[in-house]
Amino acid sequence: GSARRSPAPWRSGAAPPPTTISEPRIKKLEPVLLPELPLSRHN
Repeated sequence: GSARRSPAPWRSGAAPPPTTISEPRIKKLEPVLLPELPLSRHN
């Protein structure tokens, strides 16, 4: 039964595809990289 506990629940078709999961990951990186650019310029 451990196979059902895979880190990719979307494989079963219930959850959205990995493409939708990667979206929030990019959004989290955007705010982290965006402030770094203006900060480095100010410094």
